[in-house]
Amino acid sequence: MRDAPKIDVVIVDSDVRSQRVLMGFMNQDARLNIVRSIKSGKLLLHSLKRELSMDVLFMNPELMDGSSFDVLVRIPKEERPLIVMYNNRLDYAYYAYQIDVVDFLNMPFTRPEYDHCIQKLQREMKKQELYAAWLASAAEEEE
Repeated sequence: MRDAPKIDVVIVDSDVRSQRVLMGFMNQDARLNIVRSIKSGKLLLHSLKRELSMDVLFMNPELMDGSSFDVLVRIPKEERPLIVMYNNRLDYAYYAYQIDVVDFLNMPFTRPEYDHCIQKLQREMKKQELYAAWLASAAEEEE
């Protein structure tokens, strides 16, 4: 059985301490490839216009230039990568799930909580892959 491809991750966080905690987990995780770390919503939107490629956004809801929620509504839903949010304020979790994040990590989180989050991401990516294959198959049948 071949290894699953690495998950390309972009981190969006202006808080150096929380970013350091998250990257500490990610740097030890062979399942992930950190593409870039971005400190503001404005820089994220600019990077997306320049076709920054990623599978997942890990976002702190609190950014130096506003809220991650305000940034995400500016990205069409069908163009959004998978999203994981993390913060020590649980009230953000409610809003995060309203915009269909895959997971919300309550800081400080543990290794098992982090691993569970990555497993959820892998399952969601597999679902998307199966759905894309089904759509392609249906399109071929119509021809």
